[in-house]
Amino acid sequence: MLSAAQRDAYLDACRAAAVGHITELIGTRDRGHPAYRAVLDYPLREAKGLRPAIAIAVCRALGGRLAEIVPTASAFELLHNAFLVHDDVEDGSELRRHAPTLAVQLGVPLAVHTGDTMLSLALEPLLDNMRLLDLGRALRLLGLITRVMRKTAEGQALELTWIAEQRWDITADQYVEMVTHKTAWYTFAGPIAAGAIVAEAPPALIDELSRFAIDLGVAFQVRDDILNLRAEPSATGKESWGDLWEGKRTLILALFFARAAPEDVAFARALLARRRPGAGADPAAAQLDRALDRLGDRLAPDVRSAVHAAFCDIGRAALKSGEDVDRLRRMIEPEIEQAAHIAAEFASRASERWASIRPTMAPSIHRDLIESILEFTITREH
Repeated sequence: MLSAAQRDAYLDACRAAAVGHITELIGTRDRGHPAYRAVLDYPLREAKGLRPAIAIAVCRALGGRLAEIVPTASAFELLHNAFLVHDDVEDGSELRRHAPTLAVQLGVPLAVHTGDTMLSLALEPLLDNMRLLDLGRALRLLGLITRVMRKTAEGQALELTWIAEQRWDITADQYVEMVTHKTAWYTFAGPIAAGAIVAEAPPALIDELSRFAIDLGVAFQVRDDILNLRAEPSATGKESWGDLWEGKRTLILALFFARAAPEDVAFARALLARRRPGAGADPAAAQLDRALDRLGDRLAPDVRSAVHAAFCDIGRAALKSGEDVDRLRRMIEPEIEQAAHIAAEFASRASERWASIRPTMAPSIHRDLIESILEFTITREH
């Protein structure tokens, strides 16, 4: 088993290789072109680099060559960061990796465009595989990435639809289905299968690795939901209790709504339906001010002030408050513990699958890295 320092050094090296390849992709163009200005923003922020590291580790552990997997590893890093940019826009997130999100920095249109540019760049390493690898492996990797992107989009669509329809009757099984699509496929199953394909592993082993990856991915996401409510922002790089502020559907809330008393359900639903306070001026208030300005002298100053104050009071009542979010956070403490047990169950299943996979790989730092990631998923605090 690798120490934490050895694990992090391996992750950093793999991430550097992937980001280096991405930089080369951009370097063939005019770096000053608006399409590419922000593409490296998220990839260069402090991060774990799980996806490229997992792809590289599996490939090397099964006898594959580093040069053959780095382009595909970089494609997964591009996909990951594109999904993060779009996810931050869709969720209204304010922080990502200890800094303001691209949507906060650049505005929504340029943030979305940056994500789109990342997705377009991710195609190039996959096409380059036709030169670097044989045609069969290149096409299998292209098919895998297509499936990963489709699964991720399906998972995100499930969550966004639940939010749009104000649904809170989500079962634990429905949550697991959603995160299997949204997180497990592109974080673990895709990179692991890619590494095995490049290393020319037999189909049966790739299937077993994929099942291992899905269990690991679910455990990882449930643990992430728990850390969102327990860990300090300095550790996660995200805001405290961001899932509650954003009204995200998590296993913790699914468990809470399944057992809570009617009055607690009513409180939680009312709170989660409210908007989060914005970082800037309220555009509706600005619109009201313009309408009042058009009335000019026909509206007495004291009447204008009263109308504006009443409007602001109504607006504040429609927003989440820190006090109410804190109250809900305390109410769901039992479900956080229950979710931790469920995460441990998925991690245990992943461990059992790994026990049968491990003998197919010769002892190496690469195999040790996979085991270290398994351990990290269970115990991580950031």
